Amino acid sequence: MEGGISIRARSHDQVRQSKGKRKRAVNSAPYGYAFSQSRLVQNPVEMDALALIYRLWTQDLGQTEIATRLNRMKIRPRRAESWTQPVILYLIRRFQSDSNFLQEVKRWTQ
Repeated sequence: MEGGISIRARSHDQVRQSKGKRKRAVNSAPYGYAFSQSRLVQNPVEMDALALIYRLWTQDLGQTEIATRLNRMKIRPRRAESWTQPVILYLIRRFQSDSNFLQEVKRWTQ
């Protein structure tokens, strides 16, 4: 019995297996990266864009201004037609929350 409900033996095995280690399905690589032979590698074009975004952000430009500059420079995001403030905000939050990501972007600029 589990949770007061009697379950079949096969169902119990399925529940036990589902509690095991789960693989996370990834549909696409995060911006700045690409898959190569099932491995995550840096995408040079996107890393250049991330380095520019980081540089503009550290110069105290706002998200909308950063998006406008990227669009004027004809630097395109991976899927959208143009950069938008919410996308820039998302990337800035990645800089702030993921120190490994930030270090990779900083190393790219050197």
